[in-house]
Amino acid sequence: MRTFVLRLHQMILTESDRLKERIKFKTEFVKILVLISVTTLSGSLSLILEGLDTVAEYVMAVCGMCLTVSFTAILLIQYVQTIKLIKYGNHK
Repeated sequence: MRTFVLRLHQMILTESDRLKERIKFKTEFVKILVLISVTTLSGSLSLILEGLDTVAEYVMAVCGMCLTVSFTAILLIQYVQTIKLIKYGNHK
């Protein structure tokens, strides 16, 4: 009986550790997405504010804006999932 209780306790600890690691990973992923979104947006805005002289600059600015929108959408989804994971753990 004692062995069963010790194994159960170890399983609970490993589940708790897994949850902590998932939260850490998702939090770092959100931080990286914020950084990517801000840098991409600032690069696109700098191209626009300097003036779009060539077609290549126009294409790069538009692509940068599209990337910023898509990274921001992914960021919001990951943020909501991370908050749910923190509040409810493994339960949905």
